[in-house]
Amino acid sequence: MKAIASDNGRAVSMPPREAARQLESEIAAVREELSALVAELDRRRHEAFDVKLQVRRHGLELALTGVALVAAASGFVWLRSRRSRRRAGWRGQLERLREAVIPPRKSGRRAEAPRAVTSILTAAANAGAAVLIKRGLERALRGPLSRTRGTTLIPRPFRALARRPRDRAAFNSEPVAAPVNDIQ
Repeated sequence: MKAIASDNGRAVSMPPREAARQLESEIAAVREELSALVAELDRRRHEAFDVKLQVRRHGLELALTGVALVAAASGFVWLRSRRSRRRAGWRGQLERLREAVIPPRKSGRRAEAPRAVTSILTAAANAGAAVLIKRGLERALRGPLSRTRGTTLIPRPFRALARRPRDRAAFNSEPVAAPVNDIQ
């Protein structure tokens, strides 16, 4: 009795023992590949949760984020204190007196949501600003990053900038496949 096995999508007739051996070898190959993938995932998990390693790799980004958070918080505090000082002055007192004597007009219209064109233009302006900021940071950090070439301190997005231009061209080029003649 012959068994029907699959060989790269084709049905092949072979003895049952041979089909069983083939299936066992395929199962072993898949098991080895899965084992390698699980080991790689485990390595990446350990690497991702290693705080010291992440601080070493992304120190510049962490520092820039910290500076931005401190600047934003101090800006909010400054704005709040400026507004409170303005309300305490004689102009603020005059404005409060005017609001008490003349009640503000109530408009019958509800506040409208921004139109679609306004939303699109705002999104485009934000995207453009992000690109300009990124390019400015890349240009500003190109010198310091080139001095630390070969170390692990170079953040991943800027590693390509630390290479010399000819290295970058070789890095970005893709191999070209040779033409294959299918004529037999």
